[in-house]
Amino acid sequence: MFQNTHEYPLNTIFVIDFNLDDSENGLFISRTLFAMGYKNLYLFSGEEINEDEYFWLKGTISKTTPQKIVTLKA
Repeated sequence: MFQNTHEYPLNTIFVIDFNLDDSENGLFISRTLFAMGYKNLYLFSGEEINEDEYFWLKGTISKTTPQKIVTLKA
């Protein structure tokens, strides 16, 4: 899954859905990207997420208010 990630600059903004499939979720993907040096990581979820528990996330976006996507900052 991460074989071409090096092609993206470290300041790339990633918006990752929390629910991907049964074997992986957005927390796993975002944590892996963080370990690779990416810091602009946002989790997109229909559930309430406590951002304090996930220090590697720059923020969360609720699926009920997706208009926030246009205000993301690197």
